[in-house]
Amino acid sequence: MDLVLAIPAVASLTLTAIVSLAVQPVSALLLILILGLVLSIVKSDVLVSCETASVFKRIQ
Repeated sequence: MDLVLAIPAVASLTLTAIVSLAVQPVSALLLILILGLVLSIVKSDVLVSCETASVFKRIQ
């Protein structure tokens, strides 16, 4: 997942979670869980790409 594409998606998900927290606590909790999952995927993706870049620099 591309980090640049992920930022607006995460922002809109966060906004949706805040709004629905006021309306429906249960669905908001589900949204927060999904948001956490997305964030962990993005974070691991960024870590992998950073490691790949450092390995590539060492090879050159």
